[in-house]
Amino acid sequence: MSRVIAAALFLLMSGCVSLPPHNPAEAWIEVYSASYDSLMAETLDGKTWGPGSYYQVTPGAHTLGLSFQYPAGPRDAYPDSCSFSLAYDDFQAGKDYHLLAGWNFNGAWVHLLDEQGEKLASQTCNSPYGN
Repeated sequence: MSRVIAAALFLLMSGCVSLPPHNPAEAWIEVYSASYDSLMAETLDGKTWGPGSYYQVTPGAHTLGLSFQYPAGPRDAYPDSCSFSLAYDDFQAGKDYHLLAGWNFNGAWVHLLDEQGEKLASQTCNSPYGN
């Protein structure tokens, strides 16, 4: 039994160490996604970005392309999706940023937050069920 627990802990921890080290000369932007939806990093400044869970960018202005899938209305079998193109002009070296998305009846939103949780930029996507 203890071997099973140890193996499970190892697998859980290995997911955490798969991210590259933070470069202090660049800004780190982590993409958060809840278990019932999916927010993925797709492009950086219009170019395909490989990893879906973070961005590491040079200081200055950048445009982050994101895709977001979230549960649809109660009668729909497939999730709704939105594409975001979120621009921010002042990424700073050595700083950590967070992208957080959510949804409600009116549609979806994404926020760029700084280390203190202050909203720096946001974008919305209207639901086909909203007003």
